[in-house]
Amino acid sequence: MSQIENNPAAVQKDSAEFTPTSFKVIGKREDMPVLKEIGQKIDESKRLKEEGNQFFKQKDYKKALSCYNKAILYVIGLVGENDEHYQYGNASSKLSNQQDAIVKELKSSIYLNISQIDLFNKNYTKCVERATKSLDIKQTAKGYYRRAIAYMELNDFQRSQQDFEKSLQLDSALEKDIQQKIQLLKQKEKQEDKKSQAFYSKMFN
Repeated sequence: MSQIENNPAAVQKDSAEFTPTSFKVIGKREDMPVLKEIGQKIDESKRLKEEGNQFFKQKDYKKALSCYNKAILYVIGLVGENDEHYQYGNASSKLSNQQDAIVKELKSSIYLNISQIDLFNKNYTKCVERATKSLDIKQTAKGYYRRAIAYMELNDFQRSQQDFEKSLQLDSALEKDIQQKIQLLKQKEKQEDKKSQAFYSKMFN
């Protein structure tokens, strides 16, 4: 398991901002080899994910994100039998059950990694988006934890506490850290309540 996946509480500040629409700045789809075989696409996605993990360990988050984004592009159009679009696919996009499980794990892991870097960037709305994509595929303590942090920073205290609790249900080893985060959450909520009261009191004085 990579460093980025294995540390839900890690938070750093030094990283280049990344969004799907800014991908052309750090990498281009046309620069990617065109692969027709499903197995080749999956293997290349895996390779790029691991390359991204290495860049992450070196704290080169811009290159890591470029690798993760390319990795997603190789598998984003692949569909399993349970996908609503399966009937519209062709031989180069339809997955066997085994391949479907591998691709889902890849997507979940990559979105989870990107959500951590979103936290580094203080890109909290994007973190919620990416963590949710990961959780839609596979529920993990790390996914809920990272989304909870993002919700807390966005002052969505109810959703934040719910996600912290779900994270704890999935990984009891996080109990001490999550209890501390919930205390911080309650403090932030009180502070925001005071700010709101002060704001409205000025309006009606």
